[in-house]
Amino acid sequence: MQRPPIRPSEPFITKAMWRNIIIQASYQVSILLAFQFKGQAILNINEEVSKAMIFSSFLLCQLSNQFNVSEQKLKNLVKGVQQNLWFWVASVLTVVLQVAFIEISHDIFGFARLNGPQWSICFLIGALSCVTDGAVNITWGVIKVKLRRSSSLAGSEPPQSTSMHSRASTHC
Repeated sequence: MQRPPIRPSEPFITKAMWRNIIIQASYQVSILLAFQFKGQAILNINEEVSKAMIFSSFLLCQLSNQFNVSEQKLKNLVKGVQQNLWFWVASVLTVVLQVAFIEISHDIFGFARLNGPQWSICFLIGALSCVTDGAVNITWGVIKVKLRRSSSLAGSEPPQSTSMHSRASTHC
């Protein structure tokens, strides 16, 4: 709300947003497909546990995406918590409800429960979504700096980034 509105001619989803969408989708699809086809053998678990872990990991990746696209930066994390308490309440509530759903669905539907190490793997997969986003944004920043240097050496001016571009490039 503190930024000026975007012009109607600007795309709703910027190039930076598309880049982040493609990177996150690639990460999640590759990890979750690996779990689907090799998770049982790698982790020595049965099919029901594997399905519960895939579902929980996917939800936690989506939760990490909320952090990836939020406007909070790591150095302003404490300040951001104070300014956006409802974001954190919703995030914690999402995790609590996910754990409760997996545990309660065992009794109601016969789904598998997850133990501590299995939950840890799910949380790690979700957290790696944030790490992936950060690594991509750092790498992209380095590439942009090198492109600017090479274009300034050639005598051309680098394009200016828009506020939407910088907003899409934030990370955990």
